[in-house]
Order: sequence, then C-alpha cells, then structure tokens
Amino acid sequence: MRDCYTYEGTKVKSGKPRSKGGVFGIGINDVDGVVYQKNSEGVYAVDPFYYKWKKMLERVYYKKCHNLQPNYLGITLHEPWLRFSTFKNWMLDHQWEGKELDKDLLGDGTLYSPDTCCFVYDKTNNFLKTPKMKGRDPSLPIGVTLRYGKFVATISDFTVSKTLSLGTFDNPMDAHLAWLSNKRRLAYLLADMEHDPRVKEALRGRYKESLWDGS
Repeated sequence: MRDCYTYEGTKVKSGKPRSKGGVFGIGINDVDGVVYQKNSEGVYAVDPFYYKWKKMLERVYYKKCHNLQPNYLGITLHEPWLRFSTFKNWMLDHQWEGKELDKDLLGDGTLYSPDTCCFVYDKTNNFLKTPKMKGRDPSLPIGVTLRYGKFVATISDFTVSKTLSLGTFDNPMDAHLAWLSNKRRLAYLLADMEHDPRVKEALRGRYKESLWDGS
C-alpha cells in the first residue's frame, strides 16, 4: 500500500470501529476497505487518509490527548467530518502528500472544518508555532529577550537551520520590528513553496504589522 505510515496496532476493517461507540466514541468509519495493512516486514501500515482523520478526532475528543496537550481543549469539529468518507473526499481535493493538516493559519485555531483547514509542509507548520524561549520575559513581544539592559532580537531561520541574532536595540518595539521584518521575509519564502492559494495568501498577509501593544 503506497503512502502509508507505520503503525503499531492491529488490522481493522472499515465499518468495524475499534471501540463499541465508534472511533473515539463518535467517529464513523464508513469507507470500505482495510485501513491497516501488514507489510512484508511484519509492520502494520495505516491508510494515510484514515491516519489524518483519526489524529484529528483524537485531538478533539480523546481525553488522554487533552491531559497531555491541554492546548487542544475546546477545539471543535465540523460535524460532517465525523464521517470518514466526508473527510476523505475533502482531503482528495487537496495536495496533501508530505504535508500536515493545519487549522490555525486560515482560522483562529479552534475549529477543524473545510474553511479553516489546509495542508502545509512540516516546515510551514513549525514556522507558524509561537517560539518557546526558556527564561524569556512573557511581557516582552515575540522574538525579543532582555540581556544586560539591551533588547535582543532573534529568529529561527529555516533557510540555515539555526537561530539567528538580528541585533540589539534600546527598546523592545524596535527589536520586535526587526523580528517581524525577518518573519515576514521567511513567510514569503514559504508561500512560494506551498501550493494552496489560500495558504499562499495567508502567509503573505500574516506578518504585515505588529500585534504587540507595548504592555
């Protein structure tokens, strides 16, 4: 089976959910065929469409996932996507190979739906995440730290695979604007790599101005 992910599990046939109440107690696998298949090495591989659908349901409905990743609490799902067939048909209309399902770039991050979801490269997915800097003052804007009385701007640059220093500044806003300018430059590079016109437009418009109010 092509385009499969390895999965340590058991073979499950369509129409026979793994739990009595459906996938995570609510999802309906209504697509004919085997979603898990054993390869020549004895490792189970999972159908990529089912994998994306199941991971999405996990983030919305699985309590253990919420305990490990509280940021998924409160996330909702477009109701027709409770059926695997509906989600699969949507996925087939998009270039998904080698990409991650994203709900944050086109929406506010609280809903999985056709209007708020898209497929992006892993590089883009990581780029959109808010950087976690150990010991950073949360009152400072993104991309800025305070060192020896000066405000330092840094950015994670995927083109060189490392964090770059953008200079030191006398105030946090100037440092943040330096970060913002470079973030916008990188966003345009990613937009050129992506295929979905919605993704291209969203990336090019995402870092036009600062959202930090100085407080």
